[in-house]
Amino acid sequence: MRSTTALRRVVAVGVAATLLVACSGNDTPVAKDAETATAGSDDLAHGSTTAEPDNLAHGSWAEAIENANLLVDLDQDARKLLSVFPTGSGNKISELDIAGSNPSYFDQFGPALWRQCERVDVYISVDPSIAPELRASARTLAVNAILELNKLTGLTLVVRSGATEQHGEFFDPTVDPDAPGFRELDVFWYDTASDAPPDRFGIADAWHSGPDALEQSTIDGSVNVTSKDSPTQQASLLRSRISLSTEILHRLPGRADLDEDGSQFAERSQSMAVLHELAHVVGIGHSTAKDSFMYPRFSDQTRMTTPDRATLALAGSRPC
Repeated sequence: MRSTTALRRVVAVGVAATLLVACSGNDTPVAKDAETATAGSDDLAHGSTTAEPDNLAHGSWAEAIENANLLVDLDQDARKLLSVFPTGSGNKISELDIAGSNPSYFDQFGPALWRQCERVDVYISVDPSIAPELRASARTLAVNAILELNKLTGLTLVVRSGATEQHGEFFDPTVDPDAPGFRELDVFWYDTASDAPPDRFGIADAWHSGPDALEQSTIDGSVNVTSKDSPTQQASLLRSRISLSTEILHRLPGRADLDEDGSQFAERSQSMAVLHELAHVVGIGHSTAKDSFMYPRFSDQTRMTTPDRATLALAGSRPC
């Protein structure tokens, strides 16, 4: 099991990390008032449903679009979705909002995103009770999805440990994990095939600063988040975690074959389920479009849509 250093235990939080239970939609305060754990908390399910998910709409991408520095090339159709126009009430809305895409966290200053000049360190751990052949598949699946996320967003997520069985990391699934370190993504694979709700694949948690937050390095190299006197910046993502179920491996196709464009993400698959959770921790919420891979439930129509690609590019566009 990977040891947790003082540097990575920056802030103690009270966020439950129980896999396959949808987290509350309310923000959960941490030790510093300026840092919050928020939505993203996911309940991705498989199969179609007649019930509409509640409270999918959450904020606008307009502010992020106006301040965007896109690092990813988009085709003309995707770029059209990054148009912003005023509403009659004096607010702004984007074509991307109308297409059904939503930020995972939003305030009056815009969505919370990672700043594109920052590297995010990724640590992959697995439940030791998972069968060895599934452990290897889970690790490979996570690494490949992270590489695809980098390509789609322009962000830099670097796997630091747990990528292979030879250098595997394990964790105790009966113990809630510590908060991730600063600029860190912790990935946990749970063996839940025997007792998990059959329609749940994973959850995601992301911690963000408020728009009035200021990062300050301490003498031991750790980072505190303190308040400024007045709001001067948009909220930024600080740390993140996803918890994944081996139900992904049991219930979804592996998609070993590639589509004409070389993508493994054109239809619902194991890769797409992991990418769904990863999208949450880079600032993307659920979509209201039922064919989007960011819709809360997978169906036979699930795919990566043009709005999805535009949103992923936007998620990596926050300048420093």
